[in-house]
Amino acid sequence: GDRRSAEASLKYVIYGGVASGVMLYGLSLLYGMAGATDFGSVREAGVQAGVEPALFLGVAFSLAGFGYKIASVPFHMWCPDVYEGAPTPVTAFLSVGPKAAGFALLMRFFAGAVPAEALLPDAPWPLVMGVLAAATMTLGNLAALHQTSLKRLLAYSSIAHAGYLL
Repeated sequence: GDRRSAEASLKYVIYGGVASGVMLYGLSLLYGMAGATDFGSVREAGVQAGVEPALFLGVAFSLAGFGYKIASVPFHMWCPDVYEGAPTPVTAFLSVGPKAAGFALLMRFFAGAVPAEALLPDAPWPLVMGVLAAATMTLGNLAALHQTSLKRLLAYSSIAHAGYLL
């Protein structure tokens, strides 16, 4: 019955649906290129294909989906509004559960499926992740300075901590 909770849940569902769709499209591009779903086959197909648009788009779209799950910049917009509108136990779950799973899958994905030498020889994925990490830390900490709501402060702190983990 709480209007803020309804708004928060709608934002989480809509943003989450779009992010999941983008990530699944990226994973389907990788599957189409590799013909298999295991990360070793995707990595091998990526090395053999070289710099191919489908490979780059597949990794970029997958990274966008992971970025939403961990609330990294520029996919963090949902986090403060959802944390503020959700009941406290739901906020506690959202601050831990999806982020832990998102980071576990993100590390597994980049360690097992992404051939850094084939995608961007001049700008490897660790550099891209470093830039995302710096932007996430900076925005999370600077935006937290002006918060008056404790839940929004914790949301921006969560965004900053996602940058630290990146």
